[in-house]
Amino acid sequence: MKRTFALITVLIFISLLNSCKTYFEKTDKRGVKAEKLSGNIVIGVVKSSTQTDDMMDGIKLAVEEFNAKGGFKGRKMRYIEREDNGKPDNAIEIAREFANNEDVIAVIGHLNTDVAIAASVVYEYNGIVFITPRATNPLLTRHGFGYVFRNRTSDGYSALWLAKYMYDMGYKDVVVVDDNSAYGTGLAISFQTYATDFGLNVEKGFAYYKGHTDYRYIIENIKGQGKFDAVFIAGTAPDAAVFIQQAREMGLTEPFVGGNGIHSPLLWTIAGKAAEGVVTSTEFNHEDNNTITREFIRRFEAKYKRQPHEMAALGYDDVELIIYAFTKGGTTKPEVVASNIRFIEGWESVLGYYDMKENGDIGDKRIYFEKLHNGEFTLLNYDKDETYKDIKKFFDEHLQEIHKEVQK
Repeated sequence: MKRTFALITVLIFISLLNSCKTYFEKTDKRGVKAEKLSGNIVIGVVKSSTQTDDMMDGIKLAVEEFNAKGGFKGRKMRYIEREDNGKPDNAIEIAREFANNEDVIAVIGHLNTDVAIAASVVYEYNGIVFITPRATNPLLTRHGFGYVFRNRTSDGYSALWLAKYMYDMGYKDVVVVDDNSAYGTGLAISFQTYATDFGLNVEKGFAYYKGHTDYRYIIENIKGQGKFDAVFIAGTAPDAAVFIQQAREMGLTEPFVGGNGIHSPLLWTIAGKAAEGVVTSTEFNHEDNNTITREFIRRFEAKYKRQPHEMAALGYDDVELIIYAFTKGGTTKPEVVASNIRFIEGWESVLGYYDMKENGDIGDKRIYFEKLHNGEFTLLNYDKDETYKDIKKFFDEHLQEIHKEVQK
């Protein structure tokens, strides 16, 4: 993790050197062009290798619906699609490309925490609204940037729900495994802190490396820890799916519980029956009776002939968030769009209601849990109001402690 963030620091420094000189000039030019209300409304969309098909489908649906309704003051929306392959240097290059395009008012994507942090500096210093639907490490929003947002909760908050869930399930001894990435290590640290607060016995943490294909040595070491009740895995598919598959092949039978990084169809595609029963957190409740949610699911299924997963809802919401902001402000000028996003209160989306905090995070919201069964994620009955209230209070009291641990 230290190496990862050292690289990010260098990239950020380089980006600052290349961006600060032209910050006001590019920001002003972009704003002036946006205020002319002519031509297409242009946004950038950045994929990150895996788990992006659903996100893209959600984005496409939102853009098509917006254009079908006539757009904004006669202006239609179009998007420029790019792929950063989860690499910070690629992200910087793409961010600079968008920064040099004065038509681009906003960017959605950069799904990995390390690449999102690196790219966010370029967007901030070039006056482009940046929303990531997946980069969840608290470090992304600690800089107090004015144009940087995410529309899902941070690792610290979801880790608290995960720790509370495992406590409520009666697990006592838990092994923690992460993928040695900014996301995985950050989530693991937060989880370990909260799990200890709940009185869980957290065994020595283990780490595997993304991109490898053989995790058997690590799995053997985990089995050597003796008796434990469950494994908490902080990683992302496809690598986490490979890890789970090999763990089952080696006779590890304990339940796997993980964060939103493994909430992906790839879990079943890769691991198959080995992934049966894996529990993950999610912020999208496809059984929600909220009218906006039900209508989104209906339209998505009609278009794509399948049920939308969490990333589809997040991608759709990102576009809707931008549309809401420039419609409310009466202009596509990024500065105004960012301001309207930042002060949203009680916004109703396909993911439910949420507020936006001053630092660019969304406010505390309910987390759901789903279990993988026969290739489909099934919602678990774990959404009691008292659980939400307890978790919100606990999180508010411990937020600063978590931030300090992650920054170490």
